[in-house]
Amino acid sequence: MRKFIAAVTFLFSVNLGFSQKVIYDTKSFGDCEAIEANVSSQKFSIYIAQKELREGYGGRYELSGGQPITDNVNPPNNFVFMMDVNFKNGLKFPIEEKDSVYVSLSNVKKGYDDDMNMRKQIESKNYNRIEKEKQNFEISKKSVQDQIKELTKKFQAGKISTDEFGDKLKELSDPLLKQVETSYFGNIAFIEPEEKTTYSINFVNTYEQIESQAFSGILHIKKFNKDELVVSFSGNHMVNCLAKRAATSREEEEKCKANKSCLMKEFYVLREGNVTGNINVKLKKFNDYR
Repeated sequence: MRKFIAAVTFLFSVNLGFSQKVIYDTKSFGDCEAIEANVSSQKFSIYIAQKELREGYGGRYELSGGQPITDNVNPPNNFVFMMDVNFKNGLKFPIEEKDSVYVSLSNVKKGYDDDMNMRKQIESKNYNRIEKEKQNFEISKKSVQDQIKELTKKFQAGKISTDEFGDKLKELSDPLLKQVETSYFGNIAFIEPEEKTTYSINFVNTYEQIESQAFSGILHIKKFNKDELVVSFSGNHMVNCLAKRAATSREEEEKCKANKSCLMKEFYVLREGNVTGNINVKLKKFNDYR
């Protein structure tokens, strides 16, 4: 009977092990030394790594911005998955299967779209008119400044009273203020970007010395509590070389920027395209900062 119970327990533990998976961009992490989650009132962040390289977490190597510092050390190759989700109306935690959450906007795409929108707003302004108004304003301002100097001399010499000085000062400055208030450049306004719920997903692969950022797609948070995380992602990403790879040779540097991005047209990348990810893990560390 004891042997039977031991066998069942062993099989059960094996199944639990197989149920844990981290796959991103077709790469399977296998057993992970670091599986950490942090939650606050507005967001949560996830850090998953094959090898724990961070000093202070049991590792012997520092991380800078999620990447190993490799100038003076030679850390083992690693897969690192990092995810942040910022909720516009606050994080409702825990997230159970019955109320799973879909997030459809990455912070990279939102930032890019916001920048493009602001650029369009700026380009739509009549800068010839603005320049002409500024020139006229400078002429008016100089005239007023000269008159104020003369007025101040009279006041200091006792030729006009304090009340007269105040009235004359207002009489001179009011038209200048009105000129600004009614001008085109004084009434330029920009529409500020709207706050939205966003995700960020970064994947570092030091076997190939590359890193990727999710640009667009759907993040499905199926389950997330203090013990486990189940999420999936399907979308597009941009892949770039880590600095170490780009620095190996001029040829490699050129290869790393060989393709003009179709997602962010001002940038050059190693490659970009479709990406999927599936995470189903038991958390090894959970920090609650709410």
